[in-house]
Amino acid sequence: MTVTTGPAGMVISVDGVAAIAPKTFMWTPGGVHVIGTASPQSLGVVAHVWSRWSDQGAIAHTVRADPATTTYTATFGPVAARPGPALHGVEPAYTELCGLAHDASGSCPGALRGGSDVMIGEVVLAETAFLLRGDPRGADAVFEMLEGGLLICRFRADEEAEHLRRLMKRYADVPMSLADACLVRLTEQRRQARLLTLDSDFRRYRRLGRQVIPLVAPR
Repeated sequence: MTVTTGPAGMVISVDGVAAIAPKTFMWTPGGVHVIGTASPQSLGVVAHVWSRWSDQGAIAHTVRADPATTTYTATFGPVAARPGPALHGVEPAYTELCGLAHDASGSCPGALRGGSDVMIGEVVLAETAFLLRGDPRGADAVFEMLEGGLLICRFRADEEAEHLRRLMKRYADVPMSLADACLVRLTEQRRQARLLTLDSDFRRYRRLGRQVIPLVAPR
């Protein structure tokens, strides 16, 4: 099975692992997998937004391996301008398709759309680069988005150390990573946002004590 993008070279996520498209996998027929991508992304100096998957699925969705289907393709289009209200997010799909998204009205668009600013923390950025270390273009893709202004570091872990420590101790049995703790803390700071993720651990985590974290995630 091949998971790719049009144009090629975009970041995808398959079963929670990030890669640069196209990527080929050996799947057992009938097996269930989760595929996804991030939007927006930069290719060179041009920003692109996700349009659709070839199977008409959501930006992150489950698929069942079928010998009759040999390729899943995520189609992107270039961004000509930055229209509409700014969106704010954390950690696009480079690691596990995690992100916060909301607009000025407080509604969630369900995925990070084109022309948006994606706010991330340095801890999440470091994990992203680490997980992409095996891909020749992985680090370049991250730096291109930083240099192009599509990713903006705003979250300071040193300023939130007490909150992060408390979260990680509470979920030590999971265990909760520092990056996950940063994302949960961000949902506490931006309560109108939803978390875009493929990581089922976020269904277990709670913010502000007992509040369920609003998610945009495959069932």
